[in-house]
Amino acid sequence: MKRILVALDDTEASRRVAQFVNELFVGDGYEIIGLNVSPAPVPWIPPVGYGEVYAFPVAPAGATSPDEVTEAESVATEHAAQTVEEAGLEADERYAAVGEVVGEICRAAVDQDADLIVVGSHDKGAFKRFLVGSVSTTLVHEAPRPVLVVR
Repeated sequence: MKRILVALDDTEASRRVAQFVNELFVGDGYEIIGLNVSPAPVPWIPPVGYGEVYAFPVAPAGATSPDEVTEAESVATEHAAQTVEEAGLEADERYAAVGEVVGEICRAAVDQDADLIVVGSHDKGAFKRFLVGSVSTTLVHEAPRPVLVVR
């Protein structure tokens, strides 16, 4: 049985990917795993500048303690599972992760023993790709499994 890991987010590109996978990978020979990665909440970091220590406000929704960061991660995980559901993917398993997107997709591919990773392309322009980067392009270069990019 072939295991297909489908990485989704809450965009139109992901809905196209879900429809593509639902139509192409049907039958008893495939096991579909839906994955959504939510960015990890960043804790407060006390940087040192000019001899002073001060709070740098980068935590989600003003989280200031480890308990609040843990709660934010829990909410992000719930949101990730809901995103897989809303994309319309007919998945045998749903998998949610919190962290750096490309790293978590690669980790999930290995952990779930996927034979193929399927992702969508968001049609970013060259300038935006230069500034922000592209998850699909990075995956093509770094993933431990073959990658299929749906446009």
